[in-house]
Amino acid sequence: ASFIYEISWIRMLSLVLDDWVTLDALRTGLRYDEIEPYTGRDLAFFVHWLPFENGAYAFALLVLVLSASLTVFLYALTPGLRYEQGRLRTSRHVRRHLSVLGALLLVLLAWGHRLDAYALLLEGSGPAGARTALDELVAVPTRMWLAVLTLAAALVVLRAGWAGRLRPAFWTVSAVLA
Repeated sequence: ASFIYEISWIRMLSLVLDDWVTLDALRTGLRYDEIEPYTGRDLAFFVHWLPFENGAYAFALLVLVLSASLTVFLYALTPGLRYEQGRLRTSRHVRRHLSVLGALLLVLLAWGHRLDAYALLLEGSGPAGARTALDELVAVPTRMWLAVLTLAAALVVLRAGWAGRLRPAFWTVSAVLA
């Protein structure tokens, strides 16, 4: 039974990745016992885990964008979402659903900031992809803090949208995007 479970787990994960080699390396968990000095992580994190996480991020973003588009389109067909007298009117159910989708979008944005920080560690902004002092001292910590702040903003948007307070949700999203 565990063999069948492992096979289904591997097949589901292989949908996210381009090739099976990355998945096999991720599954076996080989370590290099070589620590990257800036983050203190084993190099296997950058070789095995990070490519998988980038693929999972792209897949999650695609699924969320398609789901949100389909949700808005289908709500537009119902009286829950309508355009009246120059204003967009939504029912409480639609507003809550859209606030959850908005919060999920902010969570994915936070995940993207985290992945961008690691991308700067892999290939810096200097000549020939070299890391610069600006990358290590400013850009990477800023990306990590942006990830944390965007995650907090997702919670604010979820709470405000669920309670029907659209202005705080709007200003929070505007601040994150700015």
